[in-house]
Amino acid sequence: MKAYSLTREERETILNRSEAETTWNLYTSSPAVMRRLDKWAKATEVGRMEGRIVSKTYDLPKACISIHRPRKVTNGVRAASVLRMKKMAMEQKAARGTPGEEPGGPS
Repeated sequence: MKAYSLTREERETILNRSEAETTWNLYTSSPAVMRRLDKWAKATEVGRMEGRIVSKTYDLPKACISIHRPRKVTNGVRAASVLRMKKMAMEQKAARGTPGEEPGGPS
């Protein structure tokens, strides 16, 4: 018999916090989210089905989660940022003594 695994529709992540609490409560049944959180957070609850881990719950400090409006970057700002990063990369290569390429040259 094949081991049970959740379908894409069954995989979910739920984030919850009340104003009175100082932590976020995060429940997930997404393997990708579990792998990322396991690197720096400890699961407070583990859900199993047929012996396999199918969900985890984490309590995260309030400072770990930030909800904000997406930043809008214009093409001009993006181009300036690209040039700034190329210049920084060239300066780092020069500091290491390796030759760099000129901005706007072949990539």
